[in-house]
Amino acid sequence: MFKPGEILTLTVTSENTEKRLDIFLSEQFPDYTRSLFKNLIEEQAVTINGTIAKKSGALLKTNDSIVLTVPQVASKEVL
Repeated sequence: MFKPGEILTLTVTSENTEKRLDIFLSEQFPDYTRSLFKNLIEEQAVTINGTIAKKSGALLKTNDSIVLTVPQVASKEVL
């Protein structure tokens, strides 16, 4: 379960290259929906290599660093 303010860092492996960001996140955290991650991306809570992710469909590359910051005021779905 995510906690408000929690920061999660993931590194993309070669098996996840060319995978959409929202799908990658939903596979890493199967207890949460892809639409939740899409919303977090829209809320600018996800970065790829230090740059705010602009699209949930962004394609990932090997060794990309993904940082997800859980909002301080999180929806019930996040908590």
